[in-house]
Amino acid sequence: MNKNELRVGNTVRVKGVDLPAKVGEIKETYCRLHTTTSTESSTMTVDFYAPYSGLVPIPLTEEDLVGFQKETREDWGFKKFTVHHRDGVDIHEGNHPTEFLYATYMKGTQRSFKAGRRIEHLHELQNLMFALTGREL
Repeated sequence: MNKNELRVGNTVRVKGVDLPAKVGEIKETYCRLHTTTSTESSTMTVDFYAPYSGLVPIPLTEEDLVGFQKETREDWGFKKFTVHHRDGVDIHEGNHPTEFLYATYMKGTQRSFKAGRRIEHLHELQNLMFALTGREL
């Protein structure tokens, strides 16, 4: 991954590790991450460092859109499509179940702008939501 894609609070994976980790600090060639793991008897939080080349983005899934309102809309009466809506941001589903497209941002009752950016990874959605709303996802 590229350092410029990340910000503190993003969730990523480390190559070879099956736990998500949150970015805690961004340095020139590496970042500090932390993750929490649990067993039946205890919970442990681990802080560690990893180079950007060792980070892997997490593919965006519908489960990552918990907290978004899901609705089906019609496009000028021709085509139905599914939208996940939260805080004025609409995430449109693409042609495949795991494809999401950022489409519109609403402020008040007026549409502020439209764009068509493909959202493939969780950190991209986190960055988009923070940039548009000023709040963490």
